[in-house]
Formats: sequence, C-alpha cells, structure tokens
Amino acid sequence: MVEIVPAQTPTANEKDYTWEYVYSPKAQSFTVTYVDDTTGEELTDHDFTLSGVTDRSYAKTLASDKWDYAAAGYVLDTDQNATDPLDSLSGTFGATNVNVVVCLKHGTTTQEETGTSTYTVNCTGAANNPTSQPQTIDYTRTNTVDTMTGLVTAYGDWSVTGDRTSFTSIMTPVVTGYVADKASSTVDNATPSEGTAESDTVTYSPVGTVTITKPGGTATTAAYTNDQSDTTKVTSFSVPAVAGYSAQVTGATLQSDGTYLPDSPTQASTVTYTADPQSFTVTYVDETTNTTLTDHGLTLTGVTAGSYADQLASDKWDYAAAGYKLDTAKNATDPLSELSGTFGAQNAGVTVYLTHQTSTTTQTQTITRTINYLDPTTKELTSLTQTAELTRTVEEDLVTGAKTYSQWTTDT
Repeated sequence: MVEIVPAQTPTANEKDYTWEYVYSPKAQSFTVTYVDDTTGEELTDHDFTLSGVTDRSYAKTLASDKWDYAAAGYVLDTDQNATDPLDSLSGTFGATNVNVVVCLKHGTTTQEETGTSTYTVNCTGAANNPTSQPQTIDYTRTNTVDTMTGLVTAYGDWSVTGDRTSFTSIMTPVVTGYVADKASSTVDNATPSEGTAESDTVTYSPVGTVTITKPGGTATTAAYTNDQSDTTKVTSFSVPAVAGYSAQVTGATLQSDGTYLPDSPTQASTVTYTADPQSFTVTYVDETTNTTLTDHGLTLTGVTAGSYADQLASDKWDYAAAGYKLDTAKNATDPLSELSGTFGAQNAGVTVYLTHQTSTTTQTQTITRTINYLDPTTKELTSLTQTAELTRTVEEDLVTGAKTYSQWTTDT
C-alpha cells in the first residue's frame, strides 16, 4: 500500500532524516459470468468469482471453478466469442482485472428420423372380400436437435430409402357374383413428407339375374357373368331362340352381336316369349281343267300354337257337293283331314287336287224293220217284222254338266 509522504519545510537546526516506503500487493478479483444467448438468460448457477492479489496466480482456482459447459450441452456463441475468453486469461491477477462474460448458446446434435407412408384398399360388401397388401414408402430425414432441451430446432428434408416414391392405383379384383363400385382404387400420390396413412374403399354389390320364361311357363333364373376385364361390369347374355316365338327382353339392351347387355349390372332382367303371327293358304286345283279354283281358296291366320280348327271347319269348301272328287293320284286322302288343327312354328300351304265327278247312264233304242212279200201265185202280201235293240252310254260331267255319248251298239 503506498502512503503519500507529507510535505515538510526543513530548518537549519534539523538533522537529516530518511523516509522508507514499503509496497504490498492490493487485493484483486473478477467475476466469470455465463450467459445463455439462446434464451437471453444469465446462468447464475455457474457464475463464479476469482479473488486474490496483484500478481498472484488464479490458474488453479480457475481450473477448478470454471464450468464444463460443453458437458452440459452448451457451445460458445462464436458470434460473441471468437474463442473461449477463459482461454485468453493470463492466469495472474493484474493491477486491474476485467470481469469476463462467456457467451454460450445451446449445442445441437443430429437425429435420424424414419417414417412410413401407407396406402391400403379396403374391400366390403362381398361374402369373401379381397384383402390387399398395403403399399408402403419408407423414408428418412436428419433433424437438428437442441441438446439442452431435446427439441428439434430444424427438420431436414425427407428422402425415400426404397425404390417406391409414390403410390399407384390398384385394379379392383374380380369377385364372382359381385360387381364393384370402381374398376380401380384412387390414390393421391403420397410423398414422404406427408407421412400419411392413405386408404380407399371398394364396395361390392351382388350381380343381378336374368329370368327366362319359356312358352308353356317353364322359368329359369341365372346370375349375370362377371366381366373379367372390368369388375364394375357384367357380360351380355344370350337369349335362346324358340321357333315360332319372339323374345321380349326387359332390363337389357340388344347388342350388335345379338346378345343382350344388362342395363344395370345389379338389377334383374327378364325374358318372355310371345307367339309369332302364323298363316297358311288352302288352294284347290282342278286337275281336269288344270286350273286353280281361286273362288274357293282360303287363308287361315293365327299365332304359333293357336288353333285354327274352327276356322278351317267353317271355311273349307264342300267340293263334293260341287261335283268334284279327290284326285287320288295326287292326294291319297284329303290333305285337310291330316292337319293338326294348331299352328306350328312353320306352316306350309296345302293344295287339294280335285277331278270332276261323272255319272254314267245307258240309253236304249229299238229299231223296227218290216219286210213285205208279194206271193206271185196268190198275189197275197205278207209282212215280216224284225226289231233290233240299240244301246249306248251317256257320261255326264257333274261339274260342267257336259255329256259324252258312246256309239250305239247291239247285242246281236
């Protein structure tokens, strides 16, 4: 400690005297303060003060008291401290000693994060619904983590770790007896950054049926057949042909190939049959004159399987009453008598071949011849009478009334 020597005015009677000054080191100290620049807070629990005197060492005290902030997760805030200010200290107290502030910030570490995006198709509605294997996209990113708080301070960009980078639509499986509401599932191309669990639902419904009712009332019902190329559709069906009948189809539309496509794959359709119109003609031919008797021809009309018996009975011609008879060389029997009386799927016209009936009568005629004899002796006249019986036949055409005569003949 330095004391100022007081001012003094010497006199002649004074003796010489000597002032002796002894220097001792002054007490010194400075504080070390840690500041968390990340939060703006002073870390008072770790501050300390170095105390001593001028020119004395504080290196050991500093070494024992300074804080291992790195072990606590801090790093120097190099924007404030180019280097650790404690490393720059001399280790000895000077005449003056400035407090030291160590500016810190939270340390960081990297952390790998993995994720998986999934896409699943759920099927419903069928007795045995298909199951689909979910599509997955695996990805990773490197995040920055605050070592003090354990919180992520910065997220890295996702990157795919496998070959799949997006989800793809899935064709809907065909389930026999069912149609789906969509031919393929729909999907938003999920990217790794989404980390989504995406799904779509396919709903199945039973296919419709076609009921075919044949003439006579026999009915069969069958389910539509699945279209193997599109699970939302069914294929067209064939309608059996029934000779003499026309099919009436409801709930389906005729296609260019003759089959019928259901208007709705889940709605029923029906096939019924109506009898086709039928007719045939009866023609009478006069073989004697080789002419067609148009005044007596007739046409029978109706539908398949319908009866024409009453119509035939009322309209057919009584040709015998008109003098005709069957031409047995052409008709062994009357072809009208052989008809079934019911229209078939096909009905051929009928021709009745006739010839004229005839009647034969015999005409007779007596021829008398008288021979007169004059007796030359007696001069008497004697008469001799001779008679001859002549016959001939008369054939009459009962149709025309024309008669044909044979030659007169005698028995003797």
